[in-house]
Amino acid sequence: MTPKPLATGQAPLPGQDIDAPVNGFDPLTVFTLCRAKMVSDYPKITSYRPYATGDVYPAVDGTGVNVQLPFGSLPDGRPEGIMVCQFTGTPAAPKISHTGPVDV
Repeated sequence: MTPKPLATGQAPLPGQDIDAPVNGFDPLTVFTLCRAKMVSDYPKITSYRPYATGDVYPAVDGTGVNVQLPFGSLPDGRPEGIMVCQFTGTPAAPKISHTGPVDV
């Protein structure tokens, strides 16, 4: 079942599909940071879906993480689009190094 999108800035519920750390990064923390950045940079996008298992995955270089942030909903249930945040830094001090849309 496709998760229902949340209103802008609304956080996922505690314990919702929370994964183990990825490359040491807490998935919910980096997902929340990514969503805050997207809300700030793209104010016309108003519905992001909540965190789901697999939204945070290891970066290709093996040290950071990437976050996928689906938004909107098409009639068939697929997302309208997906934004991605790339994180570097350390798990204690994650830093967004790149953001942007991906083709779906």
